[in-house]
Amino acid sequence: MSKRKAKLGRLSDLDLRLLRVFQAVAECRGLAAAELRLGISRSTISTHLTSIETRLGKRLCERGRGGFKLTDDGAKVYHATAQLLKSVGNFQEEMESLNDSASGSLRVAFLDSFINYRELKLTEGFRAFTSANPNVKMSIFVFHPSEIEKMIIDDALDIAITSVHDYSKNLDYIPLVSEKSYLYCGSRHRLFDIDDKNITDDDLRNTSYSSKWYDEAPLLLGQKSDVTAVEAFHIEAMAMLVLTGNYVGFLPAHFARYWVERGEMRVMRPDLYQVHTTYGFATRRGRPPSVAARALIDCIVKTAGLPKLS
Repeated sequence: MSKRKAKLGRLSDLDLRLLRVFQAVAECRGLAAAELRLGISRSTISTHLTSIETRLGKRLCERGRGGFKLTDDGAKVYHATAQLLKSVGNFQEEMESLNDSASGSLRVAFLDSFINYRELKLTEGFRAFTSANPNVKMSIFVFHPSEIEKMIIDDALDIAITSVHDYSKNLDYIPLVSEKSYLYCGSRHRLFDIDDKNITDDDLRNTSYSSKWYDEAPLLLGQKSDVTAVEAFHIEAMAMLVLTGNYVGFLPAHFARYWVERGEMRVMRPDLYQVHTTYGFATRRGRPPSVAARALIDCIVKTAGLPKLS
């Protein structure tokens, strides 16, 4: 790049957008990883980087076959960008607090099939929020808990409703509801028609199982090392395996209810096999929820009939 010194002049909305792209690339340590966070193609990201480098007259990063690396100037610009965008965000939140309704953007995620949690009344909560805050541009995602944590830390999400049984030092939590997950088998499983009192520990130790993020599953069942185990990273995948009749597995009670009511699944030994999980809101540690995020929290809590959060 030419050594010609370029004057940035007054910052425009375009400059802020370009700086946000640069910040994302720097934090993701490369263009490929930034694609998911930004939701744009690698070629577009590259074009934006070139544009901001031209505006600043500085080479901000090395990118190519040798990998990604910030230049000395790039590191300085990154830190200045982080401070600038934080200040802009704080200003926007202050302005939002003066209005009767929130505005701006809000990126929300929750666990797959969480809509089936009847007691939480998520649909009504989102209805109340969108009706009261029509100027908020909302993006909604469904992810695995580990994905949610990473995306909040990477600033790709503003808030999430997720399981909080494993607290991360990088996130702040607002506990919402607690639930039990039980051990289920499908109607075609060999143990389905056997009364619980006649199911022995050996029966379960020799039964193939599917596991999710419940690390307790093999321990609770006392599984033998040679028993077949299949990993399912989402609740629907877990349920599908249970419904085959070839596996047992732990499922949240709110999700399994649909098949239990239809006689396609049943709980096995609930007196012995259960996992307690707390669900709640998660945000990035040290960063209070935005006005829009707080409004969403209040709407969900109110429509679910839960005690008002402080």
